[in-house]
Amino acid sequence: MTAARPVVAVIGLEDGPEAGAGPGVLACLDAARWRRLGVVAGINEAGAYRPGILDEVVRLPAPGAAGFLGALLELVRSREVRCVLPGSAAAAAALAAAADELREAGVGLRLARPRDGQPLALAQGCRRAGVACLEFHELPAGFIPASFRLSLPAVIVGPGGRARAYDEWEAQRAAERLAAAAGPLACATFDPTRVFQVAVLAEAGRVLAAGAVRVLADDCRMRPWLALTVDSPALLDAASRLSRAAELDGPAVLHFHQRGRAFLAAGVDPGFPMWVEVCRLDGPNLVELSVRQALGEAVAAAGVVPAGGLFSQTSDDLVVAADHPVRASLAGAQPR
Repeated sequence: MTAARPVVAVIGLEDGPEAGAGPGVLACLDAARWRRLGVVAGINEAGAYRPGILDEVVRLPAPGAAGFLGALLELVRSREVRCVLPGSAAAAAALAAAADELREAGVGLRLARPRDGQPLALAQGCRRAGVACLEFHELPAGFIPASFRLSLPAVIVGPGGRARAYDEWEAQRAAERLAAAAGPLACATFDPTRVFQVAVLAEAGRVLAAGAVRVLADDCRMRPWLALTVDSPALLDAASRLSRAAELDGPAVLHFHQRGRAFLAAGVDPGFPMWVEVCRLDGPNLVELSVRQALGEAVAAAGVVPAGGLFSQTSDDLVVAADHPVRASLAGAQPR
């Protein structure tokens, strides 16, 4: 008799304008090895309808909402979930906050702590470790661009995410949106043509595998729509030093801005990047390795995703019949 595939749950399957990493994370999982369970908060999370990336989809309260943790723990018990991965920033924050309860329930979970990657806290750790960091300034409460002498273009970062601003109006809107999440906001001047991201899998600060991209186009929230994989020794060295400074453990996305020949650290987010599917082209599969690490397997250093891979985020029109199996299951009651 063939052994049942271990269940891996991915939380957050937003696609299109609200896209996150979730659909790409599922696509990186080997269907022959894992039973892939997609977890959504509503029927509009379009990644749930993408063919071929999941075996089952269930609906739970939104990450961080009342009832989310209880429903997730019940899902873990009823579906025998072995590992949980974040498919969005909100899911990463909720999972990190519930890490102890999930581990007690037998769930494999390794994630960096979200607040450790915020610029103001990150800058302190970078200075201690000798890692070059983009110069951030804390924004005052009730921030008004005209009164702050804001240098543009600027990146504005807080617990609610990040945004870029080319003028004072965009800066005001970005600060208002990001201020909805509790915590300080910070800003820095940057060159929008020199933005890089590095996805790493780390263990006690040591990078086991990585993939790096140069962001060629993004949206106002600095989510890449077009990115090209690169193999820059200087960038990867900066990522390795930042990982050690932040004591990362598990999958994380490291943000960098290039100034001259230097790569300046600009933030750390737990989880996976939107462009994680480039791992399927060649090199280490960061998602598969993350699952193995979370389940307690020894993961050896696996190298870097090769240069030259292109990620392009697209949006397709989606027509779903009323009797579509995914839509029918999501329209019903939450699983018990």
